[in-house]
Amino acid sequence: MCLLKISVENFFLNNPIEISFSVGLEGMYVSGNTLERNLDKTVALVTEMLTEPRWDEKSFEIVKNRRLNIIKQRKTSAQSVAFNALSKQLYGKDHPASTPLGGTEESVESISMNDIKNYFKENISPQVSHFHVAGKMTQSTIEKSLQQLSKNWIGSNVEIPEIKTSKSPTRARVYFIDIPGAKQSAITLGSLSIPGGNPELYKYSVVNNRLGGGMEARLMRTLRLEKGYTYGAGSFFRENSYQTPFYAYSQVRSNVTLESLEIFKNIINGYAESYNSEDLELTKNKLIKQNALRFERLGSLLNMLDTISKFNFPDTYIQRQQDVLTSMSLEEAQSIAESQFNADKMYFVVAGDAKTQLSRIKELGYGNPIMLDREGNRIK
Repeated sequence: MCLLKISVENFFLNNPIEISFSVGLEGMYVSGNTLERNLDKTVALVTEMLTEPRWDEKSFEIVKNRRLNIIKQRKTSAQSVAFNALSKQLYGKDHPASTPLGGTEESVESISMNDIKNYFKENISPQVSHFHVAGKMTQSTIEKSLQQLSKNWIGSNVEIPEIKTSKSPTRARVYFIDIPGAKQSAITLGSLSIPGGNPELYKYSVVNNRLGGGMEARLMRTLRLEKGYTYGAGSFFRENSYQTPFYAYSQVRSNVTLESLEIFKNIINGYAESYNSEDLELTKNKLIKQNALRFERLGSLLNMLDTISKFNFPDTYIQRQQDVLTSMSLEEAQSIAESQFNADKMYFVVAGDAKTQLSRIKELGYGNPIMLDREGNRIK
């Protein structure tokens, strides 16, 4: 998928045109900021980029080396290593989501210029693209500016492979990645839920709010404010068009690794029973207030349009979510908490010092930890 985002603004006088390319888990993005009077020039530049790309070998090698350096740097980040390993265990090694965004050293080193050219030709097509504009201008003005792009950007139909369903964990497992001498342990745990676009997923996120949705949520309040084990902890659903993962995470002092894992286990397993009417009312008030300011920025409006296109939502989906939020009952919230938050059916990944922490983690009650390397592969 290729989503083009052009943000039309009435400022940036010293830098009236700005265009950038980026990639996400499920798409490539062409983003731009421009003055309204420069919209035609901006679209012309985007058209040139998409229809007449400059395949420069020297630039390709620079980008490739830069990417390899980033991958190597991320291997030194315990939290990144833990998250990547958890994704691989949840989805399986052959699933697209098991490969870190940006690739691995092996995959990047093997890419040639011809690979890039062929991929661009076969996959970057208007047939699987959306063009979104946010700004103070009329639809007719935008349509007129897009005529050049529509005329010149002609691509074939793209067959997007079907992503197979992965099996959700049925029992807890603990994985450990050794980072010798680490003073902190990165903890991630999670499971798989329903695909993005399913209206039930919003309800899950609402119920998660008091578990890991901010400073006042249970994970942060316990691990940071009460225990002082960490600076941050939380949980979230990362909405994807395939199975959306639920993640909980923190980075704690090495000497309280087991104690922190036990807190995650106990809070999550006790969440349904502890969830009460005050939790629900606080969540409703918080999210309603957030929604009032949610789309004040043009970037937020573009993200909303992206979501509508990606999941084929109606343009009233924000109001529908608001209605779901205000009408949610305590019984429904407790039912969701019971069905979706069960640490006994989650995978745990710990990245830390094996010499001092590995033997202790056996006391968590989920069996002997399974050793992984920093790529998330099992060590035999």
